[in-house]
Amino acid sequence: MIMPSLTIFGFFLTTSGFAFKLKNFEQKELQLVEKLQAKLTNYPRTISFFKEMWVFGTTAVMILSLLLMVIDHFTAGLIVTCSYLLFAIAEKALKKSFQRSRPFQRSDTIEILQPKIPKDPSFPSGDALRIWFLAITFPYLFSFPIYTYGVTSIIALFVTIGRVALGAHYPTDTLSGSGMGILGATTAIYIIEHLSIL
Repeated sequence: MIMPSLTIFGFFLTTSGFAFKLKNFEQKELQLVEKLQAKLTNYPRTISFFKEMWVFGTTAVMILSLLLMVIDHFTAGLIVTCSYLLFAIAEKALKKSFQRSRPFQRSDTIEILQPKIPKDPSFPSGDALRIWFLAITFPYLFSFPIYTYGVTSIIALFVTIGRVALGAHYPTDTLSGSGMGILGATTAIYIIEHLSIL
């Protein structure tokens, strides 16, 4: 029952992200990011925290995690890897299709505060996709205790919020990215369980 619910939730988040196409919605999002960054300038430790959390959503961490999964559970790890690649391709296709400028590129008051300046379009968030994908698949494949999902979800939430706080993304970018990550994870788990691999 948990997987179907997660799949529905992932689909809801993914489609919710397209709200930025509604009239005047993007401008309101831009103002929201401006206000968030303005408030966070008074809390440098919070900004430092988000900068440190950023690394968990990077491609390098994703590759390392996938390698560990393939080494530990070869067939299941390959299924997880293929599912991720499928959704990563979809993410790149959406970026290319919408060509959405990032918040720091559209406003003089928004700074890009993450260590590496992103050069690709904003929608959807690849970092959010990767961290939510890992938050579900990593504890699943390694049979970690159920509470581990709570820990990985908190990490994923901080990384996701950080994408907006650091000026790299709009909230709707992270909604669709998170949803795609959850959908990718549940797709992999469904195949693994259907084939009775683990």
